[in-house]
Amino acid sequence: MATMELHSNAANPSQPPATKIVEAYGTRKCPKLVEQVCSAELEVRVNALGVVCEEFSNPFTIQGTMQAGLARILAKMVSDPDFLTRERASRALAMAAQDANGINAILADPPILVEILNGIKDPSDAVRGNVYDCLYYISQTAAGKEASVVAGIVFNFVDALGRDDDSLKIKILKSLYNIVGSPQGLEEALSAGAINVCLTLIKSKDQNLCAEAARTLGMLCFDEKGKVEALDGGAIPLLVSLLGEKNAKIAKIYSTLAIMAITSTVTGRIQMHSPEAVKALSDLMLEEDRALRLNTLKVITNIAVYPPIRSLLLEDVGLIKLIERIREDMGDKLIEKHANLSLDAINWKP
Repeated sequence: MATMELHSNAANPSQPPATKIVEAYGTRKCPKLVEQVCSAELEVRVNALGVVCEEFSNPFTIQGTMQAGLARILAKMVSDPDFLTRERASRALAMAAQDANGINAILADPPILVEILNGIKDPSDAVRGNVYDCLYYISQTAAGKEASVVAGIVFNFVDALGRDDDSLKIKILKSLYNIVGSPQGLEEALSAGAINVCLTLIKSKDQNLCAEAARTLGMLCFDEKGKVEALDGGAIPLLVSLLGEKNAKIAKIYSTLAIMAITSTVTGRIQMHSPEAVKALSDLMLEEDRALRLNTLKVITNIAVYPPIRSLLLEDVGLIKLIERIREDMGDKLIEKHANLSLDAINWKP
């Protein structure tokens, strides 16, 4: 009797609804998830994409789903009529692009990048932000830079800088900075008018945006045509104005980098000839930041070869003594080297 009370027969459990994404195990886990992402039923598809985003914290899931062809599927979904589908698909792509397997899968099929790029015209900031994140991670690799140029990302990004929200422009500039590190990317950015766009963004009240614009401008000015265009566009006064901003160390570092590139030209040095510019550089040397001091010393070395500026620098006895003290006290070989170069340029006599 006791045995009858403890045991009974029961029906088999019912199957879960299709909209509930149940994890499979072993070799079926990733293929099954990809199949559910491809479902014709919207709710199933959206729920599966949500699971993909959760599972992409696991690199083995990225590897497995990419091998099952998920990269192409997600790229097509960036243009889906449904917002949740677009948002989750683009978010999954941004996560996948942080993994080598994800990048390789995206770059293995050139049309995938083009389909992802379509997302920069999405009405949603969230989708566009995810797409920019994805393309940024891709542009960090050498193969990604080349593929980005082929896909037409440079022209599209320069255009987006003129119309997108300021909060997203920083992401665009970071990608553009990476891509112009390649010769073809640099040439296309200059042809697309990136110099003038950067000069416009430097005027922004957002210091982070100013800093990224100055950083990208500096990279563009490694090209001689870029230097000329920047000088014609009034880059020197804009960059010098950033040197006096309070609580803007990053903007100052990137501005001095851009000035350093531009003042390698005679015209650049001539345009730096003003007491205000020399005073700004002198004030920068007072800041306790190695990168900023190093950049400033390089700029001083560049401009000191122009006699009228050399005269202004010689009049600034405090600056000369400060450079001498920094050279002796910091115990930094690189700082010492560039301090010596600056002092030699300032004290040079025919």
